[in-house]
Amino acid sequence: MYRTMRVVLFGSAVSVFALAAQPVAAGPPWISVEYPANPHDRSTRDAMFLVHAYHHGDHIRPEIRATLEGLIDGQRRTIEARIAETGRPGVYAVYADRPADGTWIAVVRLRADRAPATALVTLGEGAVVSAVDVPVLRQDGWKVPRDVSEAEIIAALRTADALASGADGTGARAPANATDSPDGDPAGIAFAAALLAIVAGGSGVIRRRHE
Repeated sequence: MYRTMRVVLFGSAVSVFALAAQPVAAGPPWISVEYPANPHDRSTRDAMFLVHAYHHGDHIRPEIRATLEGLIDGQRRTIEARIAETGRPGVYAVYADRPADGTWIAVVRLRADRAPATALVTLGEGAVVSAVDVPVLRQDGWKVPRDVSEAEIIAALRTADALASGADGTGARAPANATDSPDGDPAGIAFAAALLAIVAGGSGVIRRRHE
């Protein structure tokens, strides 16, 4: 059975393609990133992911840009992404080739009516979307998206790099199950110990009955 993962990103960002802004009512924009893109739609085929641009519940046409930001052997790299309109209003396809080496995130920025929004999208091997961070401000109980600094981008890259190389930062992958240990499965050992205790207790009862 095939399973489809859909990741939702909220934010604003950097891109190679700027779309004509249209007037919007007061209030901040919003971003939703759809992943994976539909390979059966010609307008989204081979896209890294899709970006939905909103104001409240309505799709809008903001200024939108995207880049890939990476670390290769500790050196910063930036690759411009391409953004294209799709067959759906307010939905845009992001295209870029993620290098096989290094750690990479996509930074997607949009601006509508002078209000920014940003999404930081962690890209795993094969450009799989593995994590999303949406920087926001809290105002009067609302989450308001904001722009990000270069320092925040570097911090996000370092976090992604640490997660990819293992929690201890030594390059060793973290175990798939946090309860794993070199001596075996703790749950299995506990079950075996309990079973032995029951058997031992039962054999003691049998011996007393015989006595």
